Formats: sequence, C-alpha cells, structure tokens
Amino acid sequence: MDVAFLNVLLEMKRRTHTTTWKTSTWKEITQEMINLFPEKHLCLQKVKEKYQRMKTNFTRFAEILKHTGVGWDADTNTITADSDFWDMIIKKNRAYKTFRSKGCKHYDMQKQLFSSSVATGVLRISSTDPPPTLEEERQLNAEFLSRGKGKQKHHVDLEEGSDESDDPVNVADPILTESRRRVPKRSQSKSSQMQECMDIFRGSFTKNQQHTPQSAKKSKSVSSPEKPEKNSIEEAFNELAKLESRIPQSLFVKAGKALLDPASRRLFMWFKEESRMEWILQLEQP
Repeated sequence: MDVAFLNVLLEMKRRTHTTTWKTSTWKEITQEMINLFPEKHLCLQKVKEKYQRMKTNFTRFAEILKHTGVGWDADTNTITADSDFWDMIIKKNRAYKTFRSKGCKHYDMQKQLFSSSVATGVLRISSTDPPPTLEEERQLNAEFLSRGKGKQKHHVDLEEGSDESDDPVNVADPILTESRRRVPKRSQSKSSQMQECMDIFRGSFTKNQQHTPQSAKKSKSVSSPEKPEKNSIEEAFNELAKLESRIPQSLFVKAGKALLDPASRRLFMWFKEESRMEWILQLEQP
C-alpha cells in the first residue's frame, strides 16, 4: 500500500510541481486512494496524517545520513554506523531506533517526494523536542487508526514499517486466481510468455462476456463498435500496448499479468505515460 500511496503522491507532484497542496488536491489524492483500496475505509484526515508521518520519518532518516561517518547501503536498506553513534541519537530521540534494524523503506521514492523540503530545512526535527515515550507512540498509532467512519469498521495500518505487503491487493477475483495457477515457468521463451499472457486475457474477457445479460448484449450491438469500459482489462491492455516498443518483452508480459489485478489496473490507468513507464520498471524490483 505504501508504494501505491507514494506513486499517487509523486504523480500529483509531477502535475502540480509542488507538495504544498490545497484541500481540493488532497481530496483528489484521497479519492484515488479510496478507489484503489475501497475496503480500507480511508478518509481525508487519515491520508494527510499518513503523508505527514511518512514525511517526518523520512526527515529523521535524512538527518542521520548527514552525520559524518554514517553510510547508507541501498542494497540492504541499512545504515552503517558504530554503536556509539546509535546510542547517542537514540538517547536524543527514541524514534531513531527503528532505523537501526529496518532502515527507511522505499527511500528512493520518498527522496523524490520530500528531498526539496528536507534540503531547505523545513522539516528539521529540533534537538530540544522531548523524545516520545513508547506509550505516546502507541497512542498516536491508535488515534491514527481510529479516525474515520466509525469503530465498527475495520481500519488498515498505514504506519511505515508495518507488516502489510506492498504487492498488488489480493482481490477475491476468480480471474486473478486462475492467472496465478497458470504462471509460466521461467524456462519458457519470451514469445511463449507473451502467448500465455494473451491467453489469460482472452480467457478472462470471454468469462466476462458469458456473464453479460442479454439486454446488455443487444444494446452493445446497436452502438458497435464501442470504447472499452473504463479501467477494464481491455482498456488497460490497449494502453500497455502503446508502450511495448519502449520496454523489454519479458517486462511487457509481467506488466500484462499485473494488470489483471483490479487495484493495479486502476492505478495504471490513472497515471500519465511517463508514470506508467516508472510503474512498469518497478515490477523488475524484487
């Protein structure tokens, strides 16, 4: 979920050339997140708080990297520093402790989003700020999760470093389930992988046609040919096909399979072309 959130924010930054957004822009960001994760019961306040937490977390991490003798291993997502240094900064603020073992998740994407704010010192954490206690941290987390539309609804943990997966959302969709059973072995050639992807697409499209009411079929025949339904698999594949010449064939096939997931498909269709390329290239990352 963090990756999807960062992608939405980065796309908005590219469109507006700023991260100081008005309420109307925040409402647009919130609505996009609701569209991507309808089961999470998100709201404007929770999305803005999520952004601020992520920004503060990144700023603390950036402050650590500024210290002399501190290194950053991007491959392992860890900071290299001696024990005395860690003891010193953790004593200053207990919030730094998490970086010792977990680093900063999605650091490169956050750097693109927040680097201008951090560079100007806008978010610098004052050394006079009292370090939060564990109880305060738990309270903040509880308040964050309890905001929104009522206690009876199940809320999602939007905290950085949570155990939530960043993989596309697992929607109870028989088409997606079928596609997972039919993932080709790595030994297959690129052409057979492409054929496999297109077979999956045709199979899912045929399923949808079989469940189309007769009245709908009649109306479609009158207005034929018609545009693909918004955010449909067919529409997404048409847009993906426009990028085929710019990406490796194996990555093209991988993107096609990823678009079978409804949430990933909505995000892909919301992006502009360059953002779609960035989304596809990230599929190569483990």
